[in-house]
Amino acid sequence: MYGAHGAFTTATATGDTPCTDATFGDPIPGEPKTCCTATGGPADYATNCAAEGGTCGFGGQQTVACGARGRILCKTFTGGASCTTAAFGSDPLPDVIKSCSLTP
Repeated sequence: MYGAHGAFTTATATGDTPCTDATFGDPIPGEPKTCCTATGGPADYATNCAAEGGTCGFGGQQTVACGARGRILCKTFTGGASCTTAAFGSDPLPDVIKSCSLTP
């Protein structure tokens, strides 16, 4: 997945893939974007902010990654985010405890 603020495009790729407009197209022009993968955690999501059921606290808009074992969902929130299936709209890995992370 590639994008920000709830606007994402997806592509199927193998190996290292550039996280760029040229690779994915531009889902939200003029905004900085990030990449998330379905088979591994987002490489630039270094800050764990909450365990499943907790709350990620932050100001402004942030894209939050939720998941475990390489199954990740990304969604953009404003002013904090609940680390719950309800907040993300689906469960990337049912019956497994997940956590949420923010970009640095």
